[in-house]
Amino acid sequence: MEHRKQRRRQYQTLKEVLQTVDLLQVKCTRSPRLYAGQNFDHSVPYKKLIASCNSLAVVFMQYDLLREALDLLKRASAADVELYKQGSLLDRLWEGRVCTYNNLAYLFQR
Repeated sequence: MEHRKQRRRQYQTLKEVLQTVDLLQVKCTRSPRLYAGQNFDHSVPYKKLIASCNSLAVVFMQYDLLREALDLLKRASAADVELYKQGSLLDRLWEGRVCTYNNLAYLFQR
């Protein structure tokens, strides 16, 4: 049997995680202008931002950080609107879009 090296999971602080989300948001706003006329899939940064915000919001809700979760879900919903405007039909049917609104409904219920 092979002996595999176990990779240690690197954890990030809350500040680092929020900076990562900020960078994704900046990338979403800059991408259409920087890559105009090139063959660049504009939906990828939006999908990453939406998925990251949803995942973090779920974790924040588990720890009763409701205000922070709401801020992340607001970012995700704004990115979802842009994805809907700029994306293709398949982007509009992407199942990750629904998570944002399910998470918002759960947050408002709490």
